[in-house]
Amino acid sequence: MSLNSWCLEKLNNHDKVKSVEEVGDNLLKVINDKDDEFIIFTKSEDRSTIESVAGVDVERLDFLLNIKKDAYVDGQLLQLASSAQFGIGGLSDIFSAFNDRNISCYISSEMYFIIRGLVQHTKVINFERLDNRRFRIDRVGLDSVVILALNDYDFTADSVRSGIEKYGSFEAILTSNPNCRRTGNCQMAADSAGIKILSWGELLGQLNRAW
Repeated sequence: MSLNSWCLEKLNNHDKVKSVEEVGDNLLKVINDKDDEFIIFTKSEDRSTIESVAGVDVERLDFLLNIKKDAYVDGQLLQLASSAQFGIGGLSDIFSAFNDRNISCYISSEMYFIIRGLVQHTKVINFERLDNRRFRIDRVGLDSVVILALNDYDFTADSVRSGIEKYGSFEAILTSNPNCRRTGNCQMAADSAGIKILSWGELLGQLNRAW
């Protein structure tokens, strides 16, 4: 089964989707239950970058659907998506977007919560999404810091090591899942890498201080 056919079948099963049809290579047109039309670009890749949409008219695009689980999304592509107004995510993301009816400007509830909190923090003067999981945060009178947001329920030493391997450098990991359970060895792995592990409340407090 081709990628488009697989995505078409999955999208057709959503209760807010009225019809789906192929309109080009890796392109689908979706009509929802309110007769709104959306153009979906389908991919299956571990890393999505600006090259992922090469040759695509992004001004017509409403959503980049990448079916690879936990795929990396480069910051430049996120910036393009913001300016051209198309969403990026996996199958669960586009399902959520259809439920919210906010396809083109979709952002996950997890990222929305983090972004809103950073905007409201008095020490934060600016922030940039380096990729789909890292934020560089500029602070009043203090050095900038880079955090990695991980939504793991069971946060382990492997969570720390995999985060470093996949996302590179950062000063702290935000355990963004409110029900996160930390295992004893995750702190040891973080300490050995010189990385803080912070809950949301701990991050808000740490942003007021030098690291």
